[in-house]
Amino acid sequence: MYQRNSGSAWVKHLDFLILDIVCLEASLLIAYFIRYGGKLTLPKNYEVLALLLVLVDVAVVFSKNSYTGILRRDKTQEFESAVSHCTFVLLFLIIIFFALKISVDFSRIVIAVMYIASIILITCLRAIWKRVIRNYVNTKKDLAKVLVVGHLEEIEQDIKGIDKPYAGYKIVGAVVLDDDSLVGDFILGVPVVATKASMYRYASKNIIDMVFLHDMSLEEPDYVEGFIRIGVIVCERIIKKTVSKYNPQVNTLGDLPIISGCIKPVSDSEMFVKRAMDIGGGLVGVVIMAMFFAIFAPIIYLQSPGPIFFKQKRVGRNGRPFNVYKFRSMYPDAEERKKELMAKNTMKGPMFKLDKDPRIIPIGHFLRKSSIDEFPQFINVLKGDMSMVGTRPPTMEEYEQYLPHHRQRLAMRPGITGLWQVSGRSDIKDFDEVVALDTKYIANWNIWLDIRIIWKTIQVVFNGKGAA
Repeated sequence: MYQRNSGSAWVKHLDFLILDIVCLEASLLIAYFIRYGGKLTLPKNYEVLALLLVLVDVAVVFSKNSYTGILRRDKTQEFESAVSHCTFVLLFLIIIFFALKISVDFSRIVIAVMYIASIILITCLRAIWKRVIRNYVNTKKDLAKVLVVGHLEEIEQDIKGIDKPYAGYKIVGAVVLDDDSLVGDFILGVPVVATKASMYRYASKNIIDMVFLHDMSLEEPDYVEGFIRIGVIVCERIIKKTVSKYNPQVNTLGDLPIISGCIKPVSDSEMFVKRAMDIGGGLVGVVIMAMFFAIFAPIIYLQSPGPIFFKQKRVGRNGRPFNVYKFRSMYPDAEERKKELMAKNTMKGPMFKLDKDPRIIPIGHFLRKSSIDEFPQFINVLKGDMSMVGTRPPTMEEYEQYLPHHRQRLAMRPGITGLWQVSGRSDIKDFDEVVALDTKYIANWNIWLDIRIIWKTIQVVFNGKGAA
């Protein structure tokens, strides 16, 4: 994962944030009007709800990045986005209602109608506002005029990548370097206006503000210098195919501009919310762990004298070692006996799993089945070694056996639970399936995926499905 800075994301779309808030408030008024026979004056409890809507909407936008790619969405995508946005606003409100015990203060009909009305209003007004923005951009007289220069095989993909409906520029021409015969033809509606020999003259005699080159500075460094001498801005494509497939990010390393690729770029706001969830969940988990300690510590000691907690060196994000903590569910000599049991390993790959493991103490079966043995890991969560949700941290021995592609599952902080744990847990016998699920989790990660996995984990723990 790669943490990108998106601090200006909502400033950039502040207009849509204000628009959504207006739609939510209008939906509340409409719902109240319908429910209470034409009344438009809200009582105090609904005035509180109106304020909560503003705060909740900002929270959803902040954590969900609701406006990512908003200007590129079509009508269907915008409707789906509006449904998702309004659903999370509603869920937040329901959580607040139950937490503050104020759900009885509000009509369920008002909430239901408000939810439906907000989806309709947000979908329609976002579409209208985007049309206003497009019309404004397209009618601006000072749009930057862009000339695209490249080889024939590159020109089409460059035009597709550059020509966006809400951009503050317009592609007015193309230069195909390796085919002079195309002058006068069109590529995706863009006229080919000059040859390699005449492109400087064309740029100097016509209104050209910017020239886009397809990464040719190493091949022909004079191209950049030639256009800069004319006085136009030169933009050069520097993202190679090997990087551009993997979420390219433009950034700096020290004073040097860089292009970086990764499995999943993550914003500062998303990382903040994830860490806040970890701290909140970690505190609750440690309290519950203390209760379990009082109950099970005497039993563990009576059945197998020795330490109550099991500490083991594990591998965290990008290979960082740390000590993981669990309630001990095995006999103290379990690690030594593991070598003689390796032949019975039921897991294909470097991970070790064993059905009916003889090293487990009697109470250990219950601790593992109920996942109570995992609760001391909330200490790791508070320390920052682990997260509530992530990938399973491998042992040092497993890590040493990793093939290169296995390491991608270490691209983020390991978790107490994860996608593979709620997709079969110990029923999965092939380590490559674990890697595939972990990679899928990292590539598709967002806060709401974590929440869904936590909810599924609770269900799995209570029914014991797939537990070892």
